[in-house]
Amino acid sequence: METKSRRMLVLQNYANKKALVDKYGLIEYPKYYLKKDFDYLICDVGDSFDAKGEDVMTHGGISIDEVIVPFIKVKAGMNNG
Repeated sequence: METKSRRMLVLQNYANKKALVDKYGLIEYPKYYLKKDFDYLICDVGDSFDAKGEDVMTHGGISIDEVIVPFIKVKAGMNNG
């Protein structure tokens, strides 16, 4: 695992992705707008990576904007003026 949040795992090719999907009911994100050399697994609605039985409040769901936003990098650049 490269990184995780409460709702998503980022994996490289050496992890057993199928076993994680089957065991935890994860959803594979199709890599739109993200690096293609990683796999992205998202928790289903109402699930998160927290202690069993713990009450957790999270925002968002599995929409594209909720999946992409944590990976956006903003850089200053030259403009036309």
